[in-house]
Amino acid sequence: MAFTKVTGYGGGYCVFYGARAPNNDRRTQLGGWLHNGRFMEACDDSASDTSLSAEAGTIYDVELAKTGSYGLSNLTTGVYTTLGSGNGYATSPYQGNTPQTDYIFALHQDGGTAWYCSMRCYGCKIWNGTALVRDFVPVRRKEDGALGMLDCAGGGFYPNNGSGTFTAGADLATAAGGELRVAVAAGSTATCNVALTGALKLVKEGGGTLVMSKEYLNYMGGTEIADGVLKSGAGLARPCGMAGTAISAAAAGSVDFNGNANMQAYIYDFAEGAKALNTGAGISGGTFSFLGAYTPVATGAYECTLSAGSTLCLADWNGDWPVANVSFPAGSAVRVNLAGRRDRLALANEGTLLLAWGEALDDVTFTLDDDTARRGFIIRTEETGLRFFYAGGTAIIVR
Repeated sequence: MAFTKVTGYGGGYCVFYGARAPNNDRRTQLGGWLHNGRFMEACDDSASDTSLSAEAGTIYDVELAKTGSYGLSNLTTGVYTTLGSGNGYATSPYQGNTPQTDYIFALHQDGGTAWYCSMRCYGCKIWNGTALVRDFVPVRRKEDGALGMLDCAGGGFYPNNGSGTFTAGADLATAAGGELRVAVAAGSTATCNVALTGALKLVKEGGGTLVMSKEYLNYMGGTEIADGVLKSGAGLARPCGMAGTAISAAAAGSVDFNGNANMQAYIYDFAEGAKALNTGAGISGGTFSFLGAYTPVATGAYECTLSAGSTLCLADWNGDWPVANVSFPAGSAVRVNLAGRRDRLALANEGTLLLAWGEALDDVTFTLDDDTARRGFIIRTEETGLRFFYAGGTAIIVR
């Protein structure tokens, strides 16, 4: 969420999530509070103020828990702050024999509503133990334009049950002609955590980052990156649709593997200028298949397979380790762009190794015959020019 107002509330209090039993019994509450602009300890019978001040407009990812530590992440700075530790007192608050349902934007107390909060809510997840029972995403209902929360876990649409009305922010996604188009502005990060399925095609637009944070997505129309970054959730299985479907990227687009070896399940079709990134842990195994241009990830060992006519581009690559284990079909022509680089390159053609050093080369095209599968050669640049070491029967064209 992001607060639109952090001070100026009656009594200084506002609650962004929670419920409490009658008579202000803090031992049976689960809630997130602000007091005079500061976050309070939640799930605690003392409920004292913390030293952390809330900032209007900053997006926070807050976790509340009955037991164990809990806190929040500032999504602008990336800093996580512990607010306290659940003492185990928190239970489902009751008014008589009626359980008090947790509220968003306010506190449910004594059968009514108290301590309203002014904020934007980007989503809310509720667990019972380890089971995800609610996964709320803000939506506009197509049939009547009503604003509310779609529960992607339990199903159902939840409109505002308070005295006011919801106000919509900018639309994140629109669907047209079997495409779901998600626009994320430059400098912003959005999360896709809904169950996409069917013959849908996901199109990422805008210069920002879209994080695919839900696994086992069953949409079959592929994924297109028109601009910005499409980032995998760490370690997730099938976060970008059915295995074997294509992830295509225009020149201004990038894919961030984020250390997820499961991303090898897709086929990549990159335009010249598109990039593959890896901001997470190194990828130690698996083969990534590329139909078009390919710029290696910046960290982690991996293997990739290039189709005939592909381009391997090292011109803008900022990796600090040699590119290795790149294969392409026998008899194919693969362009290798080594402009301005001195990095070692190891290419395998049906098991044959090619080593190349290059600097200030524009394009190098290798045209290989079937016999090359049994022969290897080395290309090396020196101050006096370009030297070739190759076996008979190998055709090399330098342009």
